[in-house]
Amino acid sequence: MNICKNCQNKFSGNYCNNCGEKIISDEDFSITNILSQAVGAITNFDSKLIRTFQIMVNNPGILSSKIVSGIRVPFLKPFQIFVICNVLFFIFLSDTDLFRTPAKWFFNENFQYFGTTVIDKVSIIMRNENLSFTEVQSKYDSISSNLSKSLLIILIPFIASIGIMIKRNLQFGKHLILATIYFSQLLLCTTILYLITTNLPVPNKWFFTVPAVLVAIVYYVLSIKKFYNKSLLFSIAFGIFGIFLIGIFINFYRSLINIISLSLL
Repeated sequence: MNICKNCQNKFSGNYCNNCGEKIISDEDFSITNILSQAVGAITNFDSKLIRTFQIMVNNPGILSSKIVSGIRVPFLKPFQIFVICNVLFFIFLSDTDLFRTPAKWFFNENFQYFGTTVIDKVSIIMRNENLSFTEVQSKYDSISSNLSKSLLIILIPFIASIGIMIKRNLQFGKHLILATIYFSQLLLCTTILYLITTNLPVPNKWFFTVPAVLVAIVYYVLSIKKFYNKSLLFSIAFGIFGIFLIGIFINFYRSLINIISLSLL
């Protein structure tokens, strides 16, 4: 009879039947065993990553349905998916203005900042901090870029709230799973489109913008159809409405990032 050092449960065998903790032996600390565990962990993660990304790109809505139904082991967890897609997005699109407004556009007299103009606020910062206009621009861009990456997760509950209009009696956590995976799909596909379009012989911003918008709409429509089991007509109508709301949320988020970043200068 063994006593688990983790939960103090008494059990027979090598694994605790209460918490799953393994009985440790000297063999567990051998170089061979440690290397074997490391290789196994990396291989398992790689296979899950590939499997997860394949179903995300090829079958919108299916991964969310599988996870909600209890099929989770073959795939990465929703938050892991979001973190990876978020990192990839900001590695390749670090200068994007999708989730923030760069200083070259934001430092404009037409933008307002708590009763004054942004350019007036910048002038005050330059005078108080003894900084040049270029230095203030650089600091703002650095802060806004970091904030837009780290706070992006707050958009997910807002996207999930759209699902309540479709199915009110569904637990909000399930709406969150769909929203997390859909938003991750959006970040991943946007990154892929950017890498493709920027390497075209004659790059043009519309070659990226139009497909990105179409992907956002199509993926959301298919996600609604498959996850909520709705008709194609309903999914198209509500999908377009949902994308409109997501666009509003992103604009509010971008404005929030701009204001916070300027306030931190």
